[in-house]
Amino acid sequence: NSGNMTTAREGMGAAGTQTAALAFGGANYTSGGVLASNEEYGGSSWTAGNAMNNSRSYVAGFGLQTAAIAVGGGPGTAVTESYDGTNWTNLSSPSNVPGILFTNASCGTQTAGIIFGGGYLDGFGKPPGPQAVTLEWDGSSWTAGGNLNQARRRLGGAGTQTAALGFGGYSGPPQFFNVTEFYDGSSWTTSSGTLATGTGHMHGSGTADSALSAGGATSTAGAVATSYEFNNTINAITQSSWSNGGNLNTARRFLGGTGTATAGLVFGGFQTSPGTNNAESEEYNGSSWSE
Repeated sequence: NSGNMTTAREGMGAAGTQTAALAFGGANYTSGGVLASNEEYGGSSWTAGNAMNNSRSYVAGFGLQTAAIAVGGGPGTAVTESYDGTNWTNLSSPSNVPGILFTNASCGTQTAGIIFGGGYLDGFGKPPGPQAVTLEWDGSSWTAGGNLNQARRRLGGAGTQTAALGFGGYSGPPQFFNVTEFYDGSSWTTSSGTLATGTGHMHGSGTADSALSAGGATSTAGAVATSYEFNNTINAITQSSWSNGGNLNTARRFLGGTGTATAGLVFGGFQTSPGTNNAESEEYNGSSWSE
C-alpha cells in the first residue's frame, strides 16, 4: 500500500497537514527498538527523510513538515530538535526541556509551541506519575505556563499556544479520563465538553474550536477505532461538546496524526488484534476515514 509508512511504529512525533505530514521517532519493539528515523507524507505516499540526531519514543512534536520541533521522549532525551524540511538540528541550551517529559500532548508552531501533561522518566530527579505541567516554546527556549487542573499522561492535544485543548488521558489502570480543558495562553479551565468515554493514548489535532480525537484505548479495550469531534458554539469553556465521528478502519493506540477536524490524517500506532506495530495511514474528510 503506497499510503503505508516505510517503518511501522508507535509513539512517534508528528507535524504538518493532511497532505504534507511529518512522522519522526517512535518505536518498533518487534524489529527496531527506539527510532530516530523520519518520514514525510505527500498526500498519497511516505518517503524517508533525514533522521533525527536522537533516537526517542513517545516524543512530542508540532509545527509543519518544513518547520517542525521534536522534544522529550525516551530513553531520556531532553534536547529539543528543529527540522527545516531537510535536516534536524540540536538546539543549544537553554532549549532543553526542564526535566525529561514523555507521553505528553503538544500543539503549535516552530516558534510558538506548547507541551502539557505527560510524565517524567524515572531516574532524573523529577516526581513520578502523571503530571499537570505546561511548557511554552518561543523558538529558542522553554518557559513554564499554567498547570492543567487534571494531571494526566497520554492525553490528546489540539490548537495553538494561546488557544489549546487538552482532552482525555490516563493515570494508570483503570483510570482513563473524559475531561477537556482549554488553555488561553496563561491558565487552564475545565470545559463543559467531555468525551463520551474516558480515553487515552489517542491522536489529537485541529483547533480549540474544532478538534479531532481518534483511536486510543479505554479501560475496557486495549485499542479502539472511535473518533470524536469537538465543536465550540460560543466558547470552548461553557458552550462546547464532543460528538461521535466516523470510526477508524483499524483500531489502534499510540498513533500519530495531524491536520484538522475535517481534513485529518493518522498513521502508525499499535493494534492489539493482532498485537503488532502498524504502518497504515488513514485520512478523514469530516465524516469517514479512508485508508
